[in-house]
Amino acid sequence: MLSMIDISIIIPAYNLGDYIVRCVDSLLNQGLTNFEILLIDDGSTDNTGIICDELAIKDSRVKVTHKPNGGVNTARNIGLKIAKGRYITFIDGDDYLKADTLKGAIEIIERDSNVGFVQFREIAVENNNEDVKYKAEFGRLSDHRDMFSALIGKDPVIPGGLYGKLYRRSIISGITLREDMQFCEDMIALPEIITRCPVIASSKIGGYCYVQRSGSAMHSAFTPKKCLDVARLKNRLFNVAHEYDIESA
Repeated sequence: MLSMIDISIIIPAYNLGDYIVRCVDSLLNQGLTNFEILLIDDGSTDNTGIICDELAIKDSRVKVTHKPNGGVNTARNIGLKIAKGRYITFIDGDDYLKADTLKGAIEIIERDSNVGFVQFREIAVENNNEDVKYKAEFGRLSDHRDMFSALIGKDPVIPGGLYGKLYRRSIISGITLREDMQFCEDMIALPEIITRCPVIASSKIGGYCYVQRSGSAMHSAFTPKKCLDVARLKNRLFNVAHEYDIESA
């Protein structure tokens, strides 16, 4: 039987020794106490694994799993299997949350049992400069066409990542994230998640800070594998746009 933990925070971490402490510290500054931080060390070759173990010694809410390198979704899938929270969120180990982001989101999702997930503001961080990219001011959406328009329409207001959202466990339960993709591997899961949601909501409290760095997968050079992954995503989104009659940019 699951213990009554409010939120499971799943963090894949590969060679993020310079970032992971900031990430975890931001999660300990959320105005909450009843949560777990699941650090999934994806076969790091730097000091990430050691730092994760040290963080777990300092705070019992931090739990570490070490695994051979297999990609970010293999780490997320392990996190989903062991998560005990009523709600689930993902954060990349080089990113961080503004104070009270999770507190604000959990207040919204607990007010309405129909809300499948709450979207946070997204803030791009480059050279320590923060720039709000998605304000998350759409409020409440209860029609799937409106939800997908908000994701892939002409003026999208929902970021395409798995991160930056607080999910109700029942919405994401049973979903296995694709492990054969190394790029766009998170956005391709969103159509299935959204179709499970009677309602999605947004929160203007805090925000998800997405750190722009040259060594990340998003900013690395294109390869034939990355091109294939992009094609897979575009095909999936094209089918969604056709099904819901959405005009994209």
